[in-house]
Amino acid sequence: MSGALMWVEVLDRHGEVAARHRFDDIARWPVRVGRAPDNDIVLDDPYVAPHHAVISMDRDGHLFIDDEGTLNGLVNESTRQRQARVACAIAPLVRVGRTRLRIRDGREPVAPERALPGEAGGAWVALGLTIALLAASLLDLWLGYTGNTPTSHFVMPMMLLAMLTLIWTSGWAVISRIFAGQAWYTRHLVTALAALLVAIFWHELAEWLAYTLAWPAFNERDIASLWVIAALACYGHLRIIAVRHLRQAVALLVVAAAAGIGMQWASQHEGRKWHGDSASLGKLKPPLFAVSRGVELPAFIDTDGGIKARLDAARKKTPDDGEDDSYD
Repeated sequence: MSGALMWVEVLDRHGEVAARHRFDDIARWPVRVGRAPDNDIVLDDPYVAPHHAVISMDRDGHLFIDDEGTLNGLVNESTRQRQARVACAIAPLVRVGRTRLRIRDGREPVAPERALPGEAGGAWVALGLTIALLAASLLDLWLGYTGNTPTSHFVMPMMLLAMLTLIWTSGWAVISRIFAGQAWYTRHLVTALAALLVAIFWHELAEWLAYTLAWPAFNERDIASLWVIAALACYGHLRIIAVRHLRQAVALLVVAAAAGIGMQWASQHEGRKWHGDSASLGKLKPPLFAVSRGVELPAFIDTDGGIKARLDAARKKTPDDGEDDSYD
């Protein structure tokens, strides 16, 4: 075993290396791990036994870590199962108590260095998305007005949109700084701008489809799309942070989106019960794009021969009649 080289890395809760122990040309194997001070690697973890595990090398030069019959044992992080012996070449991470260890063979190849993140390129992407978002927002506002409108009708919504974007991005940057050690502000800004641009595009598309097909429900009852876009944006932020348990985080996002959709659906259902269905097709659009033509007024009145008489009778009623004011 002369010339054997091994590194044992102790990881923190973010997966970063908190301590690194080198064992080079050691005269005595195995390497002992535990809470007692006479171990080769001492772990300050109350869930680690005084003499918890030993790291050894077989005749073929393969590294193993063996449990010493402890209460909490060893957990293979790749399978999340407790094992009495873990092959270090197969399991990159081993949990001892609540401490994660990465055992590296000194002979294993080292990956080449990565290129520095292109923050400058990200800034140009953010600038392009900002310009596109401003243009799309102004177009959306302009299509919503039919007459002369003051400048404040355009300025105030744009200021509110910019403020909400900065607050959202700053919040994720703070979370990223806490859990990943870096803010990655530009990346979070790009993710937020892209999500807003998709939301505006989908909103306009839904209105055009509702108008073209004369189907108000497509626009009025579309309660899932914005929640899905928000959940995807959060997923993008989590990927930037590189959270440890991404699957669990995604499951929470799905549950949160489903809960939001459910609450909004219940609110709309309650509103329709009291106020009826909305009959709006959104903003005014050129009649040329209406595939499903509306019914002319005389034809609409003729669909129910008694509708005019009922309306005339309703106009003549007074509150003292004591009759039901509802007319279906």
